[in-house]
Amino acid sequence: MDNQDYNEGDRKVPFYNASKAQTIMDRFGTDYVPHKRPERIFTPGQLIEGIIDDLGLVDEHKCAMLENHWESVFGKLLAQHVKLGPLENDVLVLYVDHPIYLNELRRFKHSIMLEKINQVMGENMIKNIKLKLHA
Repeated sequence: MDNQDYNEGDRKVPFYNASKAQTIMDRFGTDYVPHKRPERIFTPGQLIEGIIDDLGLVDEHKCAMLENHWESVFGKLLAQHVKLGPLENDVLVLYVDHPIYLNELRRFKHSIMLEKINQVMGENMIKNIKLKLHA
C-alpha cells in the first residue's frame, strides 16, 4: 500500500456531516474529526503480498507455499527422498537423496512433477525443474 493512495485532500474532508462533526468537537473539546474513509481498502492478503514483493521475497514465498503441499505433489514415499531447493528465475531445484530415485525421476516423472507443482500452486510459476543428487 503506497502513501500515494491517500492524498492530502482526503484528510481534510470529514467522514461525518457538519452537525455531527460539530457535536464531536464540542463534546470532546477538540478540532479533530474522523476523516473520510480511503477509496480503496486492502485485504490482509493483499497487504502481505505487497510486503513480500517489496522485500524481494517472492521466490522464497513460492517455495514456502510449495513446501506446504509437498506430500500431495510427490506422495508420501517419494516426498521423504526429495527435498526442496532454491527457486531462481522460475527454475526449481530439487535435491534427491539416492541415485535410484534421481534416475527414476529424470526418466519418468519430470513433466508430471512440473504439472503437479503448477497445479498445486494455481499458476504456471515453475517453468523448469533441475534434479540434483544430494546426500
